[in-house]
Amino acid sequence: FQSEITQGDEALKNENFDKAKQHYTKANLIKPASSVVAMKMNELSGAVKKKEENTRAYTKYITDGKTAFTAGKNEEAVRNFSAAVQLNPSSTEAQTLLSEAEKKIAEIAKSKEDQYNTSILKADNYLSTQQFDAAINEYQKASNLFPDKEYPRTKITEAKTTQAKVKADLDEKAFQEKLTNGDK
Repeated sequence: FQSEITQGDEALKNENFDKAKQHYTKANLIKPASSVVAMKMNELSGAVKKKEENTRAYTKYITDGKTAFTAGKNEEAVRNFSAAVQLNPSSTEAQTLLSEAEKKIAEIAKSKEDQYNTSILKADNYLSTQQFDAAINEYQKASNLFPDKEYPRTKITEAKTTQAKVKADLDEKAFQEKLTNGDK
């Protein structure tokens, strides 16, 4: 009896549920009225149920992760694949999918950083040659990419202020020329 219970426990521990059931059933044949067998069968039933729930959850996380990844929702995909890895750490599928989603996020971040740097370089060049509208446009692109960065916002203000001053200086110069030419 005890040998069957011990072998059943070992099978249960290794998630070999069919083998565990066989051993507990044999123990029940040896001692039909044993409360130990009833307890072990309940334990087995709970373990089977938990495994089934984990399998369903794992499958849902993988499916939802793939759907999110395909839709370009990479952060959501990472959350789902991470949850799948937690449920089944030995799953190479979940680990591979998680790695792919994290790699995609890194690629997008690098591309975004590159776009930001390109816009800042263009904007700085435009500003230095007093092409204010083009500079403001490029600084705005950079600011849209990284709204928390102060540099493009500061430079937009600087470009607008300088543009207004240059326009005012030109207007004043034109006015003075008219006065001077009108006096002759």
